[in-house]
Amino acid sequence: MAAVIWSVGGVKILLRLGEQPFDLLVVLLLLLSSSLLIVAFRFWRVLAHLGYDLPWAQALKASIAGNIAALLFVPLLSQVIGRQAVLSAAGLSSSVNASVAAYERVILAVCSGIFAFLGAVYLFGQVEVELLLSSLHVSQILLVVLLGYALSFIFGGGRNEGRIYTALLNKRNVLRLLEVLAITLVGHAMMLACYAYGFHRVAPALELPQLIAAASVVSFAASLPISMGGWGVREGTAAYVFHSFGLPAADAVLVSILIGLCSNLVLMGAVPLLSRLRTKPSSIAVGTVNQTGTATSPARIGAWILALLVLCFTFFQAYIPFPGGVINVNLADPFALLALSVVILQSISTRSLPAWRLPGVNRALMSITVVLLFAFVVGWNAIGVTQWAMGGRVLGLVVLLGYFSVGHLLLEAAGEHARRRACEILLSVGSAVILVQVALRLMLANGVEILDYLPSTNFEGYLQNRNAFGFQLLLVIALVLGYSHVYARSSRSHWRWRAMVSLQGLLLLGLVFSASRANMAAAAILMACAWILPLADRRFIGGSLTVCVLSWLAVVYFPMLLYDSTAGSIYLQSAFSGQVSGDERLEFNALGMQLWRESPFSGIGLGVFYERSSAVFGSSKVIHSTPIWILVEFGLIGAVLLILGCWRMVLGALKNWAGAYPYRAFLLISLGFCMVSVFHEVMFQRMFWLVAGLLLASHNASQSIKSSHELMPKVRA
Repeated sequence: MAAVIWSVGGVKILLRLGEQPFDLLVVLLLLLSSSLLIVAFRFWRVLAHLGYDLPWAQALKASIAGNIAALLFVPLLSQVIGRQAVLSAAGLSSSVNASVAAYERVILAVCSGIFAFLGAVYLFGQVEVELLLSSLHVSQILLVVLLGYALSFIFGGGRNEGRIYTALLNKRNVLRLLEVLAITLVGHAMMLACYAYGFHRVAPALELPQLIAAASVVSFAASLPISMGGWGVREGTAAYVFHSFGLPAADAVLVSILIGLCSNLVLMGAVPLLSRLRTKPSSIAVGTVNQTGTATSPARIGAWILALLVLCFTFFQAYIPFPGGVINVNLADPFALLALSVVILQSISTRSLPAWRLPGVNRALMSITVVLLFAFVVGWNAIGVTQWAMGGRVLGLVVLLGYFSVGHLLLEAAGEHARRRACEILLSVGSAVILVQVALRLMLANGVEILDYLPSTNFEGYLQNRNAFGFQLLLVIALVLGYSHVYARSSRSHWRWRAMVSLQGLLLLGLVFSASRANMAAAAILMACAWILPLADRRFIGGSLTVCVLSWLAVVYFPMLLYDSTAGSIYLQSAFSGQVSGDERLEFNALGMQLWRESPFSGIGLGVFYERSSAVFGSSKVIHSTPIWILVEFGLIGAVLLILGCWRMVLGALKNWAGAYPYRAFLLISLGFCMVSVFHEVMFQRMFWLVAGLLLASHNASQSIKSSHELMPKVRA
């Protein structure tokens, strides 16, 4: 935000804010107030569609409270907590609250995304927009998610899981969806009018289509959950759009700041309304379903949908071009934050910390948080607040806690069998990533171009980093190994067994194609340990290895079976990193240890290495080893606190290594994490936190979920 303002005029922009005419402020405030009321009305109607008879005044109060709370911290997380503060007395489940927020976000993203697409085509041309969409792999991601979930549903979905989707897609709900779309379009029209009118006042020469197109693009960028209240993203996008018109970017930034301030002013003006809106805290009647007792209750459906979205979209990283740089987001991040809000609200309502299968998990999480904040303060004192430290690590930890919370949502939705169902979904979506990538590369080698596919020379899925992709595959492989005995109980001639073995073989094939040496070595050691101890079914290990080897041989040594090798090159098998890459990483780690000697006990501080490395290497670098990174930036004190905080949990895992399947799987993923972390920084990898939380989550004693398999079928013995 500060960089955008400085680049287009600095203090002069801020001084011009006080010179704006009164009628402009009045129009903006009226449009933004109308938008606020429409959002509250949509929230009220969505709850009514779910069967909750909520008074309008209470819905308005909850919506306003959520918007005000969103100003204070991470917007999506705080919005749900703010709404629940009003609705908890009425008996609304936090899972329903969070799922409604996700529903609203998706609907808004679709509506504003369509307008932004049309506006961008009008402003920049269809070719430029298509190139952008192809770089984001939108069509491929949709294909992979649908294919992956379809595979998992075929051999793991229960009848009640199918009934959920049948019930959600009936005619009545389609009409309700159209109603929500209509309300969202009206609210979005208010925001477009707000931006268009503001742009018109500073650029009266622009025609109406240009104003609407510019407003559509800027409004969509501001609505993306990648900033605090749209600040910075909104101003940067507006400046870029005005620059394309040949107009002063300072005028666009001025209007954007003014709209942001007016939006906050409307919310502040609504604060007195919260005390005036007096509602009776009576329980909410829930249509024809029970709040927690059946598999198709709103609470369970909401928890299941949120968890499902995280499981399906964790494999996808989006790199969004933005004026001044590229923003890196994972498509599952917003849903993970909503999962965190559910767990936080449940802990508040039950006045107890989340329950876990192993002792000391909450202590370990607290240790990680305290040590990270301490390192942040040290770094702040050394070099000030940096984007890498604040956004990438401090706020990044909040997102990771969201992934860690998903396991609790799955247990709320379907009980203990949800772990096995999540294992199937991750396995299927990961396999779908590999299948689609291989198929597209093979077709491209035969001269068939579809979905605007431009392959990378590395096999890296949709993460644009083959080591991160390999680590994701490694964790899923370890998870499936831990649960292999579940499927071994069924007949090995059964199609479900064969499907699991084949998909596991595909994951191993993708790991080989990535040529990530650390992850490949870790996978080999994991499978050896799982075979010897034994932590996994040996026939499962042997079958998956056979599938992997035969598939790899077919591609590498018998290419004529799959494609015309004379027609063109194909990028399936990545090349191993050369000596230069290895030497560079050793230099990064050596510099880190050199800096550590300056402050061995407290560490140099979070983000200090990233900032100071640019003076040595010409650009900012990161340490490629988790233990070294912790030692350098957290110091000996931080490292010892982390060890002490996690020790009880580690002892519990070692004590139960031969116990239930979740313990076995957790031991395997922990072993994989420890091995790979020596050569790469993987502490902030989302998949690790997601799988770990899935395996460690346990029911709180106060939770009233009595059926453990209403949603998920048991595997036939």
